[in-house]
Amino acid sequence: MDAGAQLAAAVAVAEQQLVWLRLGDLDSFISGSEAHEAACRSVLALAPQSLDSNTSEGLRQLIEVNSAAAAETSERMGELQAKLAGMNRGQRVSEAYLATATAESLSHFQG
Repeated sequence: MDAGAQLAAAVAVAEQQLVWLRLGDLDSFISGSEAHEAACRSVLALAPQSLDSNTSEGLRQLIEVNSAAAAETSERMGELQAKLAGMNRGQRVSEAYLATATAESLSHFQG
């Protein structure tokens, strides 16, 4: 595959990853990560002499899409971390209630 085709393929994979992120389809995003990485690695492995003015637009697009995907990933991770913090708090409250309720219930039966 020539440099232009490799760049086009990498851009297409990166764009799909970005779409999945924006749709909140994290399962598809995660399952597509290996293909995304492989496509980007193939671009990094291109010989410098295979890159010319015809491929510069593809490189620009790939950089642009990956920048947007990185920003979107950071945003999603922040949202998920906030949700996990809320879940952790809920779990601690439930465990504390269970510990207290169990101790109080046992004391009623023993008295």
